[in-house]
Formats: sequence, structure tokens, C-alpha cells
Amino acid sequence: MSETNQRDAEGTGRTPRRASPVASIAMLLVAGIVWFFLHNLTDLHVVVELLVAAVAGGIAGFVVQEIAGRRRGQV
Repeated sequence: MSETNQRDAEGTGRTPRRASPVASIAMLLVAGIVWFFLHNLTDLHVVVELLVAAVAGGIAGFVVQEIAGRRRGQV
């Protein structure tokens, strides 16, 4: 563990978490669904569609990761 991560873990009482496979799958699934609907239902530029889908997927992945962490007792 690097010095910075160790200091963070000591200061907060937590160990750093790795992203769970479920969070990664949720992120890709949500991003794909959002992109599909944006692409088919709006006249936005393709780059804007992809950026919005990536942000939505990132938020979904973060939420799933936090829920999984709380279930494992890592508040």
C-alpha cells in the first residue's frame, strides 16, 4: 500500500476499496441504455450523447459501489 493510501486508511479507519464487478456491469449497462435512448430519441451530437451516457454510467457505478460497501460493513 502506498504511503498516501496508508495515511488515508489510518486517518479514516477504512481500507481503500476496489471496484466490484457488479458496479462495473451496472455502469456499462446504464451507460448503454442511456446512450441507446439518447441516440434514438434526440437530435444531439454523437459526442454529447456519449458524454451524457458516460456520466450517467459513472454515477450508477458509484452508487452501486457505495451500496455494496455498506452491505459489507465498510461505511
